[in-house]
Amino acid sequence: MTSTTALRFKITLLGIRPPIRRRIEVPDDSTFRAFHCAIQDAMGWTDTHLHEFRRGRSRAGVGYPLGSESIGIPDPEWPEFRVRAGRETRVSDYFAEPADSMLYLYDFGDDRHHRVVLEAKESRPEGIGAPACLGGRRAGPPEDLGGVSGYESLVAFLSGYCEESALVHDREAYEYFRDYDPARFDPRAIVFTDPAKRLRELRET
Repeated sequence: MTSTTALRFKITLLGIRPPIRRRIEVPDDSTFRAFHCAIQDAMGWTDTHLHEFRRGRSRAGVGYPLGSESIGIPDPEWPEFRVRAGRETRVSDYFAEPADSMLYLYDFGDDRHHRVVLEAKESRPEGIGAPACLGGRRAGPPEDLGGVSGYESLVAFLSGYCEESALVHDREAYEYFRDYDPARFDPRAIVFTDPAKRLRELRET
């Protein structure tokens, strides 16, 4: 029986405690575009904001130097950022050995920074090459909360902790998220979407 190679990653959202993490596998021939879509699905997000992958160190809320290379969606109006097209770049070109790492940034307004670490390369039977969620901790923050501080405000509001405090900036807005449970995460509930189909849908909206 022929086999394929799967790359197993640990993905940690930076700046939030307790940590929000995911462990996912993707085929080693995946593009960064497909990898981005898998992370979006694992976090429960909608791919409605810009993203990029980068080498180097960072912490939530800190930008990157002008001229440094990234992988994502190139913008011809900003060639100085040297963005490589994620749909044309393979993940295995940057993650060759366990412990190799990159940063993944989603939503340039909320600045959701993640540390992405390759944990292992494992053989899988041919045909079992689709993304898989192996585990994780805590629910991904809802979209458009305003970064780490917005997430902390929402958690404070949902826990009933000092609803009149300065942490809770917009009580009426947070009422929308009453059913959100920050501690709840079930890897069996994750459904991975087709990256090509998702791209078509985004272009149609």
